[in-house]
Amino acid sequence: MPDSILAIRIHAGFNASSFTAGLLALTEQTSGTAGAYLRSLFPGLDIGLELKPAWVRGISGWTVKFLTPAETTGHGHRHPEDIEAIYAASRLSAGARQRARAVWHELVRAEARVHGTSE
Repeated sequence: MPDSILAIRIHAGFNASSFTAGLLALTEQTSGTAGAYLRSLFPGLDIGLELKPAWVRGISGWTVKFLTPAETTGHGHRHPEDIEAIYAASRLSAGARQRARAVWHELVRAEARVHGTSE
């Protein structure tokens, strides 16, 4: 896609789904190929995704919806130790697990500050 542009506007927070959708669209992935890859990295999770075009105020882009079992839809209410267990059971390399944990812990700290709670 030589004419594609990924615009990242972080004016009111970072939207991981929009960012992920943009990257998947730029690399010409489909819901099927991206979902299969995700399941190969995290074999213990029942997860998929739906990638589709979206339009906001006349601007086209992409959106992705992560498909999870009913008990984890919405905010899922996973705790940091749940995420640690997911990373530990994944097929990510040791370096990728370490970076993912670092990002996750930073998000946990930021969310705690925003909500006035402890980690």
